[in-house]
Amino acid sequence: MCYAGPRKVQPYSLEVKLTAVRMSHEPEIEVQAVAHALDVHPLMLSKWRKDVRDLVLRGPVGPRRRSRSARLRGSWRSTRS
Repeated sequence: MCYAGPRKVQPYSLEVKLTAVRMSHEPEIEVQAVAHALDVHPLMLSKWRKDVRDLVLRGPVGPRRRSRSARLRGSWRSTRS
């Protein structure tokens, strides 16, 4: 398939990529339907899905919980003073 004119190159934000991947994982929804709805090539959406699976694409992470040993160290320090 040849297209006339310049190629359509559009940088997609991380939010758009992650939303598309989440939508494509919904039951009863096909990857191609999501790609068509978002005007993204199905292979690009498949690549984003692979990147999420391989932890290349990651969303914003909430505050990390301290591990048990870190909590114990913190309580030991507070009782020591």
